[in-house]
Amino acid sequence: MEQLVGQHCIFCQERLLWELDARLCAKCSSPVHNECSRLALIVPPSRGCSRCGAPTAVVESLAVNQQKRAGEAQSRAGLTSIALGVVWLVGGVMYTVMCISVKSGPAVL
Repeated sequence: MEQLVGQHCIFCQERLLWELDARLCAKCSSPVHNECSRLALIVPPSRGCSRCGAPTAVVESLAVNQQKRAGEAQSRAGLTSIALGVVWLVGGVMYTVMCISVKSGPAVL
């Protein structure tokens, strides 16, 4: 779940300081002050979010940002998997080398 406090309201651009005074819209995930959203919905928007009143451009921008973050998260997960695979491979090679050297005994000169 996304952090609410510290984000900026899409209407007044002020920082959201209290979780009780603000919310993330359930429909478009826009961070809004409860009062700003209430005022925006006095005249229902013809376009944009019908639940919080966010303009269409904001809703589209948030959707693009969410897709970008999802792609970045997948990239990080892939890199982590590769790094773990390399660690396992190196560890396996080292273990094999140690087992072979123990079985063969001390080197004779």
